[in-house]
Amino acid sequence: MSTLSDLVEGRISFQRFRHNTLARRARQTIYYAAIGKEGYPFVFERVAEDDEALYPASPNLYVHLPFCRSICTHCPYNKIVFNEASYHDYSAALANELAQYLARPDIPPIQTLYFGGGTPSMTPDLIQQAITQTHARLADHAEIGVEVHPRDATVEQLRMLKQMGVNRISLGIETFQATLLRVLGRNYTPRQAEQAIQSARAVGFECVDVNLIYGILGQTMQSALDDVSRCIALGVDHLSAYPLITFEHTYLGKLVKAGKFREYGARERAKTQRTIASICRAHGFERTSVWSFTKARAAAYTTVTRDSYVGFGAGAGSKVNGEFWFNTFSVPEYNRLTRSRPAIRLATSDKFGRLHWLYWQIYRTRVDGQQYETIFHRNVAKDFRLVLILMRLLGWMHRDGAIFTITERGARWSHRFQMLFSLTFIDEVWQQCQRDPWPRRIVLY
Repeated sequence: MSTLSDLVEGRISFQRFRHNTLARRARQTIYYAAIGKEGYPFVFERVAEDDEALYPASPNLYVHLPFCRSICTHCPYNKIVFNEASYHDYSAALANELAQYLARPDIPPIQTLYFGGGTPSMTPDLIQQAITQTHARLADHAEIGVEVHPRDATVEQLRMLKQMGVNRISLGIETFQATLLRVLGRNYTPRQAEQAIQSARAVGFECVDVNLIYGILGQTMQSALDDVSRCIALGVDHLSAYPLITFEHTYLGKLVKAGKFREYGARERAKTQRTIASICRAHGFERTSVWSFTKARAAAYTTVTRDSYVGFGAGAGSKVNGEFWFNTFSVPEYNRLTRSRPAIRLATSDKFGRLHWLYWQIYRTRVDGQQYETIFHRNVAKDFRLVLILMRLLGWMHRDGAIFTITERGARWSHRFQMLFSLTFIDEVWQQCQRDPWPRRIVLY
């Protein structure tokens, strides 16, 4: 049966809508409805140079390696083109930051260690250095994951990563279409992309994840679906399919803002999203997040979608116990630090911490009320009564006892709200942090 959300779906481009005044009013209204006026707007403040605060620890670590051979047109992440001098200084600064954290008596055993970028696979020595440093603190069977560029995914290099202890990799394939790879500034061929997956499967990692992008200018829906089918046929364990998101500080984002790059239509984006889900489910993959699908009995590839994590490196973010902080995005500034400290910090309320937990569970498509009670000693159905009832009425969620499961319709709409909230906030924070290494104040509405 059709609902209001079905009638609206495909008629509003949240990508275009998310930065205007009406979107700000929508965010404010939704936030107030969820937890009231407490803690809004969100304000990141500069961390003082002499700040001796001991930031919370986490069993989940993220290491950012910012070096790239060239800059992709769509990439929003903190990165620079590789140069030898910066690389050596960065190696020393990263080792120093990790050493200061690992010397603390309060850190728990490390359950997950993920490397992102940038292009982590082009600087394997930094991966080896970080794994060696953290080795004594790694839990048994810790997840160690690395983002790998298709050009780096030779059997020889992948075996080297596996010997270091890496047991999970994520391949940034994006698409198998040569013309679309050129639009994105990706410097490899469709054949290299296919060989990367085959090599990863041959080496035998616990999880081989592939990232795909759909909604690229000039891409038909059928070619996006063909990319998905090709990955499944090649035997990937985990598949993440993202619509092209044009962050305002990227090259493509600037072209969109200037009216020189036409975005994918909202209706076609929604239809592609639905069909990708159908293909994945038909091949035995389960939806494990708003974006991702995982083969039965395989473990999903996840990095910063954890309840908590601590990040290391230039531009790395951290989130623990309702606190958020970011390191300086400037590689030269990061390299000059002798005592590690974040650039900006956001302290939030207890209510926001609970809402943020709910947000990530919805992102993962499953809310466990018993887990919420264990963590917060409260009842999720009482704390978020209005949100949960509304989601059920719209057909975005169904309930079975203490478990709330997000439906396919709900997953698609969760993506739209992610666009409206977190991706808009990320866009704003990253723009300001790239302009100013040590921002004084960032206010998010």
